[in-house]
Amino acid sequence: MLQEHISGSRTGNPRCGCRGVLHAAWCGVAMPKNRPRCFCDGEMKRNGTTSKGTTRWRCKQCGASSVKRRSDITNAAVFSAFIDHLTTGVNLDTAARRLGCSPRTLQRRFEPCWLVDVPDPTTGHVGRVYDQVFLDGTYTAGGCLIVAATIDHVIAWHWCKHETTRDYQRLLERIEAPLITVIDGGQGALSAIK
Repeated sequence: MLQEHISGSRTGNPRCGCRGVLHAAWCGVAMPKNRPRCFCDGEMKRNGTTSKGTTRWRCKQCGASSVKRRSDITNAAVFSAFIDHLTTGVNLDTAARRLGCSPRTLQRRFEPCWLVDVPDPTTGHVGRVYDQVFLDGTYTAGGCLIVAATIDHVIAWHWCKHETTRDYQRLLERIEAPLITVIDGGQGALSAIK
C-alpha cells in the first residue's frame, strides 16, 4: 500500500484509492478548504470583507452573497452570561455592558434561555440508597426550591411556595430513604422525615 502511495505521488496520478488526510500527506494532494457552500450547492469564493471585517463569500454559479456565521459560539456566550446573571447576582445592566449591548437587547437574547427544560436529576438515581442526604430550601422571587443533595450533586428537587411538610414529602417520595438526613432545622423537613 505504501508503495502505491509513493509511486502515485511521483507520477502525479494517485491510484491508491484513499481519501482525506492520508491521501494529502502521502500523495501531496491539497485538502479541500473550509469554504461555505451555497444553497444551490455551488462553490463559493471570497468576495472582500464587510465593514465589521468579516469575510464575505459569493457563489460562483448563482452569484448569491453570504457571510459565515458561528451561532454556536454566540449562543454559548449568551447562555454563559445568562447563567452568570442568575447565579452571581450580576444585574442586567452590568451583564449587558460586558457583552457590549443594551440591557433590552440582552433581555431579548435571554428569552430562549428561560425555556430550557431542566432535566430530572432522579433518573440516574432510581433505587440507589445514599449514606447522607442534605435537605434545604432556597427562596427566589418565583417561590421556593427545595433540594435533596449529596456532597457533590443534586439527587432531586421540587418547586413550592413555602417549605411545608407536604412539599418535603413530595420531594422524598422520589428518592430512596437515606441512612442519614441533614436538615437546617426547618419544621417542614423534620416532619416529613419522621
